[in-house]
Amino acid sequence: MPETIATAVYKYGTRKLALTISEDRLALGSSEDAFEVSVPLRVIRQDVQEGLFGGIFASLLLIKPLSVEGDTFIYESLRRDALQLAVQRGLEGLKRRYSLLFQHLEVLTPFFYIAELSRYTRALPWIRSLASAMLSESGVLEWMSREVVEALSHCTDLPRAEQPIAWIRVAEVEPCSRGRPIGFADRVAAVGKAAQALVNLQVSIVAPFGLLAEGVKVRLHPLLRDPLLLARLGRCKVATKLLDFEDHLHTIIGIKEILSSARRESLIRSVKVVRGPIKAVVVKRYRDYTAAKWLAALVLTPHLPKPRGGPRSRMEAEYHYNTVLYNKGFLVPNPLLLDLRRLISAYEFVEGEDLLKLLNKSPAPPPYRDLGCTLAQVHKAGVSLWDANPSNFIATSRGIYIVDLEQARELRSVVEAAWDLAVATFYSIPFNISGATTRAKLIAEGYVSCGGDPGVVFEASKPRYALPFIPVSPPNVLERVRRTLLRIAGANGS
Repeated sequence: MPETIATAVYKYGTRKLALTISEDRLALGSSEDAFEVSVPLRVIRQDVQEGLFGGIFASLLLIKPLSVEGDTFIYESLRRDALQLAVQRGLEGLKRRYSLLFQHLEVLTPFFYIAELSRYTRALPWIRSLASAMLSESGVLEWMSREVVEALSHCTDLPRAEQPIAWIRVAEVEPCSRGRPIGFADRVAAVGKAAQALVNLQVSIVAPFGLLAEGVKVRLHPLLRDPLLLARLGRCKVATKLLDFEDHLHTIIGIKEILSSARRESLIRSVKVVRGPIKAVVVKRYRDYTAAKWLAALVLTPHLPKPRGGPRSRMEAEYHYNTVLYNKGFLVPNPLLLDLRRLISAYEFVEGEDLLKLLNKSPAPPPYRDLGCTLAQVHKAGVSLWDANPSNFIATSRGIYIVDLEQARELRSVVEAAWDLAVATFYSIPFNISGATTRAKLIAEGYVSCGGDPGVVFEASKPRYALPFIPVSPPNVLERVRRTLLRIAGANGS
């Protein structure tokens, strides 16, 4: 076997950088217009598979070469391994960042390539110029897409796309197995053997061309600054760190408004309504002070299902269950923009009247029967809302919209279903006492008529579900409402 296995040549400004994969030679060379690095195959392979040398060589494999000479099969197999590892790291990072939202996330095929390059540009400043220059070339995203699809084809089946760059659901991507990791003793020995040479190598890279200093000054390509420009959540955009939330929203609704001055919809709901020439939206800050209400709810309901308190978990749950119910045919507002860094979301504003405001016109509006029917259908779909108060249901010409789903969850017990029915029934009492029993009758009858379990109505009639509402409702009215539920449950065979 010859000493030189393969040589890849890269463009760096007016110079060229040549990476030679050798049999066992670690050496440096430079001339007026070129810089050469010769590295043993085993060292590059260890850097690709184990990150043993901090990605010094693995990062170069991700740069598009001007040419490759020699054994191109070995070079391409190394790059494929680097890309497969990039996919694995990218998936792990997205799972940590998106949690419950991971199953809804979609990315364009070059995402994994660019995300890995972005990671290297933070760790290895001297690679910044190479990566930014490459991304400025025409057709490079299509090339990256083909490279990623080729690397993934060895371990997972991706649907054939008509376009060179396609959206893929990350939950459907299976990372390639990496084999048995290198042992600790072997790792220490390998690092020790190459440490001095690699120190000299990095110093030599920096010294002749000032790559480190120049790399620090380079303004990164926008995709390297935030690869999430290539991501979306299926039904809505993902905000990036390159723009303020207001600027993102501007592109959607056609107006830029400072959200601190936008009209707040409610003192107990952390939402603001922003009306633009294109559409109106509801903006929610999950770190808003009104979120303290969930702490109060936790104190008042220690014997019942616990509310979700964390701002991030509430944001994730809202989008997740909005999508779950949307896919099951329920009316929910369209999500438009989610910002997982700032924990702000924007959903399309639903024109209509929430059922709590309807009490200003009538003590027992007919849509309360539809509220009970909607709850029965939601429960049959395997979801409980927890916060099923009437202000979270909007009466429109199309039917009842369900909004504010940050407390929704999988329905696991009759207690959760009963709590939904209890909140829908007891919550409105202080807003209009006179029609409380009639509204309870409408809700319970609507629930049973749409296939809801009468046993849930019976469970909701138990005193422990009325207990949290004692501070704001007359006990005698609570008792009459509770007996109304009990009577309807009994009449329907519970």
